Amino acid sequence: MCALVMSDPAAATAVTVIFALVLVHAVVRAVVAFGWVDRVSNLVHAVMAVVMLAMPWSWYAVFPVAAQIAFFTAATFWYLYLALFRPSVAAAPATDHHRHPAVLVYHAVMMLAMVWMAVAMTPVAAASGMDDMGGMSMGHGVDSMPMTGSADWALVITWAFGLLFVVAALWFLVAALRRAITATRLSGHAGIVILDTLATALMAAGMACSLLLLMT
Repeated sequence: MCALVMSDPAAATAVTVIFALVLVHAVVRAVVAFGWVDRVSNLVHAVMAVVMLAMPWSWYAVFPVAAQIAFFTAATFWYLYLALFRPSVAAAPATDHHRHPAVLVYHAVMMLAMVWMAVAMTPVAAASGMDDMGGMSMGHGVDSMPMTGSADWALVITWAFGLLFVVAALWFLVAALRRAITATRLSGHAGIVILDTLATALMAAGMACSLLLLMT
């Protein structure tokens, strides 16, 4: 498995910082969770943040690709289950971070994008049976052989995911700003809503950066 190549250390650091912030938010929200659904959803985001903050660096190779695919596939179905069968579950007190069917489907798509990145960064030879190439690090594997995501059809998928998260980041950022402007105060319930919305925007921005840099 290869790490996401970022020739600019500043870009790699930026992605890591973004997901470190997402990780802190997810862990805090999991600790103070309103119920078990809220706790599971935020723990999923915490795992995702750990994987994503490691992705620009060579030590990302410690995460087995099969485990990533299995976990994030299960997370995709988790959010789809909530969207289809429990769309009004009280996942968080007085917020809509995981409450609306459309938002839950969006989170399912985000988990699917995680599956796709794990697949896209797998060397082509590994996908065809050369298991001895599976542990290649960032410094050698990408230069010596193509990744699955370098195929033309795969680039279309990566572009689609990347642009989706660009739009999502802007959408949630605007939503957070509107709530901040119209709120009578920025503490209590209003503060929780704004903070959750900003965290969602930050998560989308990090996903967009990672996906678009995957193609460079």
